Amino acid sequence: MVDINITDSAISKIQEVLKKQDKTFFRIKVKGGGCSGFQYIFKTDSEYSEEKDNIYKLKEIDIVIDGGRHLVCIEVKASATVSTEDFKHLNWFAKDGPGQSRKCTKIVFYLGREKLTFGNGNFALPVSALWSKIEI
Repeated sequence: MVDINITDSAISKIQEVLKKQDKTFFRIKVKGGGCSGFQYIFKTDSEYSEEKDNIYKLKEIDIVIDGGRHLVCIEVKASATVSTEDFKHLNWFAKDGPGQSRKCTKIVFYLGREKLTFGNGNFALPVSALWSKIEI
């Protein structure tokens, strides 16, 4: 999912609106496509549908670079090792999330020294690659 940060004051306002409207759920719909990138649609509701609704918790993507038909999704990890598990949110975003209609390259920056490939457009790069030249 696209990284959406909700401040404490925004959470308070959302709770206030939910209470005032006698609603239970605050929905954020991410609609992709077009030249302008993603659109975010906010709605309150009192019902949850298991068929139509998904509740996503802690599916964080640090950076999404929108290149039109191609997205580059990035996670930054404060560890010297990386595994396929570190790509779970990136893979969710590309397969089942808002990026599913476009090609996605998924990159995990980590504190190690090796450039690694995990297949299916998943790459791990040393965070030092951000300021040093590396051969890809």
